Amino acid sequence: MVTQYNTGYCFLANPRTSRSSRTISKPIQQAIPSFEPPNTPPLWGKLELMPSVQLFSNDLSCGPAKIFEELEDISPYNIFCQMFDKNLIDHIVFQTNLYATQIGKPFTPTYDGEIRVFIGLNMCMSVKRLPSYRDYWSSAPDLHDKNISSMMNVKRFSWLLSHIHFNNNQLQPKRGEDNYDKLYKIRPLLDYIGQNFLNLYRPHRGVAVDEAMVKFKGRSSLKQYMIDKPVKRGYKVWILSDSSGYNLKFEVYTGKKEGTIEAGLGGRVVLDLCKELENKNHVVYMDNFFSSNILFEKLLTKKIYACGTVRSNRKFLPTLTRDN
Repeated sequence: MVTQYNTGYCFLANPRTSRSSRTISKPIQQAIPSFEPPNTPPLWGKLELMPSVQLFSNDLSCGPAKIFEELEDISPYNIFCQMFDKNLIDHIVFQTNLYATQIGKPFTPTYDGEIRVFIGLNMCMSVKRLPSYRDYWSSAPDLHDKNISSMMNVKRFSWLLSHIHFNNNQLQPKRGEDNYDKLYKIRPLLDYIGQNFLNLYRPHRGVAVDEAMVKFKGRSSLKQYMIDKPVKRGYKVWILSDSSGYNLKFEVYTGKKEGTIEAGLGGRVVLDLCKELENKNHVVYMDNFFSSNILFEKLLTKKIYACGTVRSNRKFLPTLTRDN
């Protein structure tokens, strides 16, 4: 089904057979993801039949996971502790103390309670912003914050800020190696939180894939510039969101691999984010950056329906026959 708008098309994935020959797309490769286009665009018309849409039968069980029903006190703190659970906190404690040991200077080891307070203070500082983190401990009454300063002294906060670690620096692969990762230092944190996001929520039938920008103006090879976005400079993050607004899955964009041409980036992102939704008859919505006929057919083989806008000049767009 295709609907034409002034700016493009909106269509649903359809398993119909093309009236012209096409080439089946090759499997997606992680290193250099690509889609093999058909020899000729498919032809769509009135005689094309819509597929039989399978029902999504999990509506009653959608929402927060059962673990929240078992909590005696459903408070914001206890919910947060399900995201940043004991295993993650213990990992941060271990890696932080390991890094301090590798430096070789005397230090007081940190522990789980202190790391929890440190994370909480950073969250409070993101709400009440001051020019410098030291201003929260300032003697000036217009800057001083008694709630933050009473939880931890400024010297200890400064030490944690400069020593907190999530991975072992001595095992970091060098640039040019096959397993080199630009996000190596925070990869355990991203993977662990991402997995918790998936485990703690059961998605509804409708989900959406889109991009988000995390504002950053410093120097970084990961920084992207997007002139049409409200936040023009920063880190680009691909996000899979539930219809309720919950962030199911995310992926930080690190740029294309050096010396390669990254083709089919939008399709690769959608397939990666939707791996856990296969064979469940979800519907994923997207904008014209991601959507293509090739991607939609690929999703349909995994029992994922799709809907999205697409520009009228997009390559390999199905040709529409004239209505008689």
